[in-house]
Amino acid sequence: MNLHIIYTPFSGVGLHGGFRGNAWLSHRIEILKNYTLKSLKNQENQNFIHWMSFRPEEELNGHVILLKEYLQSIGYRFIFTFDGLMYHDDKFTNYNLKTKFRNLSQMLWDSFHSGEWKPIKELWKYTWEDKNKTLLSRLTRSLSQLKSHLNENCEWVYMTRIDSDDMFHKEVTAVIQAQTPAFKRAYTFQEGYMYNTETDQLA
Repeated sequence: MNLHIIYTPFSGVGLHGGFRGNAWLSHRIEILKNYTLKSLKNQENQNFIHWMSFRPEEELNGHVILLKEYLQSIGYRFIFTFDGLMYHDDKFTNYNLKTKFRNLSQMLWDSFHSGEWKPIKELWKYTWEDKNKTLLSRLTRSLSQLKSHLNENCEWVYMTRIDSDDMFHKEVTAVIQAQTPAFKRAYTFQEGYMYNTETDQLA
């Protein structure tokens, strides 16, 4: 028997300490509910569990609590963990002064663009942060929690990532699970579509 986990990183991703504020989180959850979840619930093969990860700070966040209650109310199979991002964050690759300057500049630009200013002291702290240093310990905790919740014996685990603003074709889980598993094998969908929700255009 094989297990298929579909993984969505929510908070803990990228700059700004991995959190862009409650306004962003609330908006992203609405996108997830209206698009991502509908595409997953529409899968012809429902043999999967949806793993969503957040920072520890979001465990008591009202938006996340309401999302959990909503998913339970619709009978959706999911797991939340609160150890941040569960893979290497490329924003912190080659973490030298050039990278630090680029990250600080990007966060200042984001703040200007959004109009949501954070104290420079906080941005400076995030500039020197290297989340990848703690990845192994965070991953160990979350995988242990995942294992205790699943309680399933399986030979292979299919691991598929989908962001909280993406969608899958209804046959995707079936196509993935039809692949013969192998150590370090990756299966990639290289082409797709973009949908503009404001203009109803598909590209």
